[in-house]
Amino acid sequence: MFLWCVLSASVLFAGSINWFTPETFGKPFISDIRSSIIKFEEGFINDLGDYYYLPNYDRRPITEGHVGTDIPLLSYRRHLAGGYLKATALLTGSFNLFMDSLEPTNRMVLNTDYWMGTEIRSVFYHPAIEKTGLRNIGLQIMPVFHESTHLGDEFVMRALEESSDFYRVNVSYESWRVSLTLNDPDTLK
Repeated sequence: MFLWCVLSASVLFAGSINWFTPETFGKPFISDIRSSIIKFEEGFINDLGDYYYLPNYDRRPITEGHVGTDIPLLSYRRHLAGGYLKATALLTGSFNLFMDSLEPTNRMVLNTDYWMGTEIRSVFYHPAIEKTGLRNIGLQIMPVFHESTHLGDEFVMRALEESSDFYRVNVSYESWRVSLTLNDPDTLK
């Protein structure tokens, strides 16, 4: 066991380690629901459920605000077996607000989501990978994240007025995620 720890430490410290340095690789895609980027979206939706205050609507305009961030902890780079490995460990999370922006009385909040977690992102470059037509292979591991989602109060009050069958459940859970990315954009801004 001691020998394994010594070998692991020597492999780890053979690379370059930086603290609190943001990295350009492994960034979430704009379309990712759990992305840590800041974005604002407008769109249309055809069904907000049986309890929405407007019946029989088609293509209701909806707004989603998404505010997130990554807090880098540790960055690692190393030349390895003819290739190059970059990795980072970070804290990540976001807040989402889903609302009916044209609702006339109070701009009804339909749902809010919060999530946060730890993440390890890596990208590996190697000539053997490039021979297959790929530039690199990226791996993202989120060993644990917490998410909670909450229906908006106005939506809930209206639904409770409409039906005694309606009840509110605010979902809260912990989970994990593993993602593989081929041709991570890496240095693209």
